[in-house]
Amino acid sequence: MRFIVTDLKRIFTEPAYYISVVLDLFLLFGGMLSVMGTCDSEMLYLSSQSLALPFVAPVLAAMPYAVMIMQEKETRYDTLMKIKLRAGGYELRRMLTCGISGAAALFIPQLILFVVCTFMDGIKEFPYDFSVLMMSLTFGFSYAVISYGLTFVNRQRYVPLVMPSYSSSVRWLTLL
Repeated sequence: MRFIVTDLKRIFTEPAYYISVVLDLFLLFGGMLSVMGTCDSEMLYLSSQSLALPFVAPVLAAMPYAVMIMQEKETRYDTLMKIKLRAGGYELRRMLTCGISGAAALFIPQLILFVVCTFMDGIKEFPYDFSVLMMSLTFGFSYAVISYGLTFVNRQRYVPLVMPSYSSSVRWLTLL
């Protein structure tokens, strides 16, 4: 448990995490400003997410941890931690903290946008909008875990950062 708490403290001091949150906020509020006068606050909340965020969300979720994990692999810090945590489960603990960081990177800006749109006019269909908030949690967690999984099979530094976005784009192309 101590490892998870320490790892979470470490991720929330990582500059890549804050860059990810700020970029996400910029995209969400940029999308909101582009459709501001054309719809009510509920549609404003939903349509502000649909402009650029679906294409960039995998990168934003993977950004906080992917760079840090690849630096750890280059410096062999991960090997040291595996030796230190003899009981095993290092990969599972790291996967959990990686997923939490990706989920938080997508969820916090979504929550801020939700609160802003609620105060603007009031959102009437809360369960539907709550499900959109929960989707940001699950997508952020899954993209970050995919990124973490890619660190086991490659040696390139930025593949875990870009590959979740590529796989998301391929998925959308197959649905067309």
